[in-house]
Amino acid sequence: MDNLHYVLMRLPRFAVCEALWDAFFDSVYPIYPLIDLARLQTWGTRFWERYDSARDFNTMRSLISKDPGMICVFLAVLCSGAVTAAQGAWADPPLRTENRDSVILYFKISARMALDASSFDDHPSLCTIIASLLLDLVFGSLVESSGHRSYIKAMTVAAQRIRLHDPNTVLNPNPAIQQLCQRLWDHIRWLDAQSCIATGAASEEPFQEELIGDKHRQPPAISDSNGEIPVLLSYARAEVAALEHRLIGNVRGTVLDGPDTRSYDGSQLERVKTVLHDIKTQMGQLPDWDDLDTVKVDVKWAKDVIDILCLEVAVLDLVPTGRQSLDSKNLKDWTMFCNPANKYLQAYLTLAKESRFERYNWFLDHYRAALLQCLYMLLVGMSMWPDDFETAITVDEVMLYLEKRQPGEHEETGTFQRLKTMHQRVLSVN
Repeated sequence: MDNLHYVLMRLPRFAVCEALWDAFFDSVYPIYPLIDLARLQTWGTRFWERYDSARDFNTMRSLISKDPGMICVFLAVLCSGAVTAAQGAWADPPLRTENRDSVILYFKISARMALDASSFDDHPSLCTIIASLLLDLVFGSLVESSGHRSYIKAMTVAAQRIRLHDPNTVLNPNPAIQQLCQRLWDHIRWLDAQSCIATGAASEEPFQEELIGDKHRQPPAISDSNGEIPVLLSYARAEVAALEHRLIGNVRGTVLDGPDTRSYDGSQLERVKTVLHDIKTQMGQLPDWDDLDTVKVDVKWAKDVIDILCLEVAVLDLVPTGRQSLDSKNLKDWTMFCNPANKYLQAYLTLAKESRFERYNWFLDHYRAALLQCLYMLLVGMSMWPDDFETAITVDEVMLYLEKRQPGEHEETGTFQRLKTMHQRVLSVN
């Protein structure tokens, strides 16, 4: 409790916090809607009203004890807003007079102190899980690292402890909270699928049995007044993750073959493509910017994300074919994998380099599992068929981009170092 008092007494001035709050809704929430929007807005308004008069210890203590979990969410929101705020935001008032690195470090330490004070490891709650997931987005280990694998295992257990995997059992009749619980669980299984693709690990057990296209989980319908694009994107990733767990299980031979969890037969891919197509069709009803009360979402960017998800599942479905063609040195079969893999890499680069999408580009630093898989296989293919100039140009461009974007918080992973070595070897031969 005393630690939280210390943290809150040293918050940056309101104008700075407000700018970071806005940055969160500009850059983070449109991609990962991991909060209850209405509750956070209401809580934030009340917090600042009370904060101005809560400068003595006892008043501040009362403010903290009333809802320590929301303090964790609040600090994590401001922290992720600070990390993802565009460079232009730091060049304008009120952030212009602040040291970006110092502000980020303050919120990083503060948010983690708040989680420790809430005994997150021993007694996880909905709010502390939200805060932890938000911090992981901006400070977590890279997707191909063993550290991130360990984090996902821990979060899966924490989520199960509060029955997050079954929103119908959550002790809260509020439909918004139940939907939030579903999105949080979907996010964890998305993280797990990405980690498995990047590391070759088996899926966490609860994700091995989940289904694609569950009837009780239909995508939200878009209306002209409230597009709910962040929720649609969350749903799309959830369906993609379910398919990827099927693919992972099929390759590893761990799929449970039963009436509800049948082995992968290709039909699941078509179902996911249909879901993604329907979501993009709904987005076609909206103007270029879906301007909600708090969140303004670039609809073109959202459509491009759906496109890249569709390419991702198509490429991952062909990975076994690609590997077999490399083993047998069958150029015709290799082309079946190589062509869509090139399209995926080119779509990734388009998403990364479009200046209009700058506010969202931070998430590409961690969304790279299928990208690394494609790069590895294409580099092997280039060593066998060196005359494929289109692939060579695309791979060169992606490798250059990744080297420039290597997140400063992390050392290069062994996976990326190996890819760099392979790339240099291919360049020296060709």
